[in-house]
Amino acid sequence: MQGDRGVEKKSDSTALTANIDSNPKGVKTKGTSREAAWMTADQLERFAELREEWTEIRSLDAGDLAILRMMACVETELAKLQRFINTHSPTYTVRGKSGDNYSRARPEYQQLQEARTRLCVLIDKITQRGSDLDHADDFIAL
Repeated sequence: MQGDRGVEKKSDSTALTANIDSNPKGVKTKGTSREAAWMTADQLERFAELREEWTEIRSLDAGDLAILRMMACVETELAKLQRFINTHSPTYTVRGKSGDNYSRARPEYQQLQEARTRLCVLIDKITQRGSDLDHADDFIAL
């Protein structure tokens, strides 16, 4: 595509593809697909670890991989929020109109609690999928 000054510009889709193909930290993404391109380097690294751990337990299908991607994202978010809370505490002090001080919970603390809940749900889903697959094998064997 030609720009105003005759200089060739990349189209938006080409620029997006260039961003997808870059790997800033040089993280090994063995076995990851292009659909996980929206993940950060830390998330991709955690996903690779989770995938390796779960592959030792059982074979993974596309649904399992999707859950592991979500788990990697939630775990990295959880770690970041936990570091923030450890540094700044879960509450902060506010002075009211009457001059009294009172504590409020930080929004990050609420986000941390929600991330923990999401992680528990994801762990439950992937373990439940595994037990469903085990039972399906028993059913097919009959």
